[in-house]
Amino acid sequence: MGTRNLLIAAIAFFISNFLFFSGCSDNSLQSVSSMDLSGKVYGTFSVPQPNILVKANDKSSITGPDGTFFLSQVTAPYNITVRDSVNKSVFEIIYIFFQQFYPNKLAIPTNLLPSNINPAHININYPNGLFQQAGKLIFTDNNDINAYEWAGINGGIINLQMASGQSIKGSVIVLLFSQQNGNIISYDKYAYKDNIIVTSGSTLDINFSANDFNSNIKDTTYNIVLNPLPNHTVTSRILYLSFSSRRTSDFVNVIKFEEFTSNNFNVVVPVNLEKYCVPVIGLFTQNTAADERCKDLFPVYGNITHNSIEASQLINPPDNSMVDSNTVISFSGNSVIPNHEFYIIYLSDTLEHSSFNIVTDKTSYKLSELNTLGLGNISGKTFIWYVERFGTPLFDYIGSGFSNLEITSTTSAYKRFTVK
Repeated sequence: MGTRNLLIAAIAFFISNFLFFSGCSDNSLQSVSSMDLSGKVYGTFSVPQPNILVKANDKSSITGPDGTFFLSQVTAPYNITVRDSVNKSVFEIIYIFFQQFYPNKLAIPTNLLPSNINPAHININYPNGLFQQAGKLIFTDNNDINAYEWAGINGGIINLQMASGQSIKGSVIVLLFSQQNGNIISYDKYAYKDNIIVTSGSTLDINFSANDFNSNIKDTTYNIVLNPLPNHTVTSRILYLSFSSRRTSDFVNVIKFEEFTSNNFNVVVPVNLEKYCVPVIGLFTQNTAADERCKDLFPVYGNITHNSIEASQLINPPDNSMVDSNTVISFSGNSVIPNHEFYIIYLSDTLEHSSFNIVTDKTSYKLSELNTLGLGNISGKTFIWYVERFGTPLFDYIGSGFSNLEITSTTSAYKRFTVK
């Protein structure tokens, strides 16, 4: 189990920085033969990631200081390879798309911790008497970046992770609420300031007056029923608020507000905030005996009964097998219904500490097929592998909007194989 935990820490940030492609326009899905391909690569905290090699078929580009890249006239179908061009042996991801639609604009988060982190600090102040029980202080650019802190009697400090030289324009929000037995029962006061420019390494003071606060907040109550997988233990049930208008598949764009202790509970959510805001429920479970983990995030627009999906079972090769290029790697899933769900195959080279995340709608591959995607010389190497199964079509993570705030995935147990 210790090895698995180290592997997860190395491959993913909180087991959630998996594939993310975000359409930047309504035309981001293409079925044409060739297109200009552009996008941005992010490290943890949504910090732009420079010096990343992005390759589509025979076209390649290195991301600039702002994490952006551009590839001219890429021919579909194509695979996307993303690699740290500085530490090539540490990080590599291979993406495989469905056979019909191909995006021309991408937003790719990675689990890399940028080397040029230079955080900013936002000091938020407001008068005595406004704060009663609890609250959140929030900074958001309504797109890639969210940061938050618990509110105090007179304010508090938000620490915003940024890259050196980065500047972000966004909003500062104060949302105060009342609690009973640790759960929110009403939202009381709300204030915000727009067009706040934050630069890396700076300390910024934001002062609110009593007149800045609106106490006419409306909220509503929804009933949530969770049906976790059998034999899974619930580790947490969380209410988040997402202040991002862009699709997201990680935890950077959702802000934790409260936790719940049962699988049937009522949640109070604000309904008339002037800033964009979507409530999201998170359910996290695990089956320690089977070494499975389940992660569900779904938006709340009414009363909801939510069912988790079964984990994929690793079928072949058996654990600790010796394999060759003709060996079939296979696992269970629902590949019968086209575009119904997708999978990420996580491969980790135990010697060189390289990781490969293969995103696909197929449930079996010959090892030789995977090798042609860019794994390099794998003879004599030992790999640890497992599969994350998603109950959503891949293109839902590519198009515009925010429908992919619903993320249902279950991670399988892991196995090893050694290539002859």
